Amino acid sequence: KAKMKMLKTKGNECTTKESSTLDMLYVINEMMARGLEFLPVDIYKSDARTYLPEDGKIRLPFCSVSGIGVNAADALFEAAQKGPFLSVDEVQERSGVGRSVIDVLRSINALAGLPESAQMTLF
Repeated sequence: KAKMKMLKTKGNECTTKESSTLDMLYVINEMMARGLEFLPVDIYKSDARTYLPEDGKIRLPFCSVSGIGVNAADALFEAAQKGPFLSVDEVQERSGVGRSVIDVLRSINALAGLPESAQMTLF
């Protein structure tokens, strides 16, 4: 709500991206007011662009995350369809996304449980 208030006060000075964010926040606020719950982005369960119903809740898609564009979202989804990842490095390699997208996924805990690399440490 604080972000919505801040964007509303900017009025016509909002960028296109900020205006889109405000629209999305209105929708999310309405859904939460109606008792709908959201599930976080999951590397295996999230769709690229579609909000999916799951156990009476809604799973967020990759593109709903700030910093993940539609091309990266599509690439992540396609890579996940090919089977489990062994490491974070493999997520990046198979999907072709940049380090910044990996950092965003890491920051929202979407890569939890995956080691950084599949290489074994000998010492």
